[in-house]
Amino acid sequence: MRANAQLSLLAERIFPSSSLSNLISSQLLEDRVRNAVRRVRDSSGREQLSDEAWHQAGESLSTTLAWLQIFRVSDDRLRGYVDSWVQAQCEMLHRLTADRAEIERRFGLNAERIASLGLDLSDRHSGGRTVASFTFDSGLKLVYKPRPLGIEAWFAELQRTLNTLGAPLPFRGLEVVSRDSYGWTEFAVHRHCQDEAQLQRFYRKAGALLCLLHVLRATDCHFENLIACGEDPLFVDAETLFQPAITANEGISVLRTGMLPRLAPMLPLAGSPAAADMGALSCVSVQTIPIPLPALNGSPARTEMVLMEPEANLPFPPEQERNPQVYVEEMIDEFRQTWLFLAEHKDSVMEALEGARLQRIRYVFRDTLSYYQAMVAALSLGNLDGVVLPRLPSSKTAFAALEAAELSALREFDIPRFTLCAAESGLHGIGECFARTGFELVRDAVKNLTAEAMDAQIAVIRLSWGLYGAAKRVVVQA
Repeated sequence: MRANAQLSLLAERIFPSSSLSNLISSQLLEDRVRNAVRRVRDSSGREQLSDEAWHQAGESLSTTLAWLQIFRVSDDRLRGYVDSWVQAQCEMLHRLTADRAEIERRFGLNAERIASLGLDLSDRHSGGRTVASFTFDSGLKLVYKPRPLGIEAWFAELQRTLNTLGAPLPFRGLEVVSRDSYGWTEFAVHRHCQDEAQLQRFYRKAGALLCLLHVLRATDCHFENLIACGEDPLFVDAETLFQPAITANEGISVLRTGMLPRLAPMLPLAGSPAAADMGALSCVSVQTIPIPLPALNGSPARTEMVLMEPEANLPFPPEQERNPQVYVEEMIDEFRQTWLFLAEHKDSVMEALEGARLQRIRYVFRDTLSYYQAMVAALSLGNLDGVVLPRLPSSKTAFAALEAAELSALREFDIPRFTLCAAESGLHGIGECFARTGFELVRDAVKNLTAEAMDAQIAVIRLSWGLYGAAKRVVVQA
């Protein structure tokens, strides 16, 4: 469930006397939304979107404004939120107009009129900008991302290159139209596998993708960043490739990608539930996420839970039991075949890496969940200016200097986002905060595609899935 929907549910639970639906239908909120949508329409042209698409835009804004009001956000902040929303939507639609000819050339379908619009498909960044999806009258479906997509275009081109070289199983990448500060990608349609043969092929391709992402030193491949398109697993957010290392001797395993079950803690201890598992391949059931709340109105501090339910990453037919661990051997076999293939074509891969040297990647030094927890705690007290972040662990104290930037973003309802080039060792004005750049790490990984290194990673994969299976058995027996 997207953050907007989760925050709506949380707001009603924290303030049970309030009603989201009543607020959405209130005259004041309706007037605010109507005026905001009118401003966007006047700026971008009324005929660009269908009536249904304009309605969807208004619904998205209504939901957000309603939960902000439940959290007692000041009127000044509400006006600021609406202004940033209007600016972001106008910018997006103007960009679509400017890029329409190139979009139509690349995707081969008309992109004139928008039949359906999906907003708030990601966290807010950089002044309220979020990912959006478009469905045009022609049937074309696109995703708009309000950030540079150079690294995603490079990743798609690398996959095409590997396919040309004869990859054991072909990679499927997304078509990307990249601009300086934003871009458009093909919409990845979630489709379940139809039979056992397709499932086996899906997990073979997942093993190949795991190998490639590990070599490219990727992180953040959680369940919302992997789309099961029939037998094809698509990684749809390549901004966390080429991740740098804080220390020179930092150990890097396949677990770092985020695709696999975590080694620990998986098993429930002392009556507590096991930690949530967000792995792209292992998160196949509802996950419970804690949101700590401060003491409110004389009540003690407590913890509310939100539920994250995987959907688009699931390849299983709806009626089939979700047991990814059954396909461990398929994953491992294709991981091995892809590793050997990359080793055989090492020179070509090294040459392709040069195109990523200056591409911008995102570095996440604090979990996004921590940002939401801090924001909800501050909103619960009615004081977003008083938002407080937890102390960073000792291994990340170099990034403490960025706290002012983090807090500034959170006060504007944005999730902080920090970027650097793949070959850079500094972040957001902090020089040399990484011992090894992501580009250096990937080059070393390609140079060292040895049988010994491969066997070590396969052992980690087996252990990870072994613990995953053990944890599931404990839950079933309980």
